[in-house]
Amino acid sequence: MSRNDTVVYYYRENSAASHINPADISDSLFENIDIVFLTGITPVLSKECREAVFRTIEQCNKKGIWIAFDPNIRKKLWKNRDYTTVLRDIMMQSQIFSPGRRRQEHC
Repeated sequence: MSRNDTVVYYYRENSAASHINPADISDSLFENIDIVFLTGITPVLSKECREAVFRTIEQCNKKGIWIAFDPNIRKKLWKNRDYTTVLRDIMMQSQIFSPGRRRQEHC
């Protein structure tokens, strides 16, 4: 490794975000808002996080709230699993899609 190489460490395991579950997504969270921003990191953290993201999408669709989605792909978090279908599903249900401009190998 040279001095110019980037090393990325993730400290998401057992973080507050990794404990999100569908029960945390109450109807009251969606009052008086026009848009929800989702990232592709959350659904790969755990099954419960993924279910919470899709519950959020369900509530947005029900209430006419726009979804903005940035896949923010971090392959290190995928742990040799393929989340392409999950991210594509979220993208297809979003009104705004914001992919990155370049591929980053260290992600």
